[in-house]
Amino acid sequence: MPTFSKDFLYSGIWNTRKGPENFTPQRVSHLKGRLQDMLLAGLPVPLSWEHQSKAVPMTRDELDRNLEEKTKGVLGWVTEADLDNGILAGKVEVPNEADAAKMPSLRFVSPTIVKDFMDGSGRYWPGESIVNVSVTPSPVHHIQ
Repeated sequence: MPTFSKDFLYSGIWNTRKGPENFTPQRVSHLKGRLQDMLLAGLPVPLSWEHQSKAVPMTRDELDRNLEEKTKGVLGWVTEADLDNGILAGKVEVPNEADAAKMPSLRFVSPTIVKDFMDGSGRYWPGESIVNVSVTPSPVHHIQ
């Protein structure tokens, strides 16, 4: 199965759909820790084509129910999170060879960050969490 290392988020001020957002090193560090905790808790964090509103972490039981609808647009999964010089990066798995072949040409990803996330088992994740990483040709932060 193809696995890629990818940078997800850089420190800095970025103009998002909600307006300017300051991603301080502390904020990026929190998001890395939260992503790592979610992965260690067994939550599959999806990698999707563009932003998909239904592509969010779910328990395995929840994912098994209505799988087709909940995985529409999903091409893989985030498997690791790391922080290096203020850059949140990680690894993603892309099971389908055809999807994996498209990734280098699109080049960019964009994380979906939500506040106060509740997963399918009812576990509450206070504060900010990355719930999806989207492959996109037009990210908010074009360096990634």
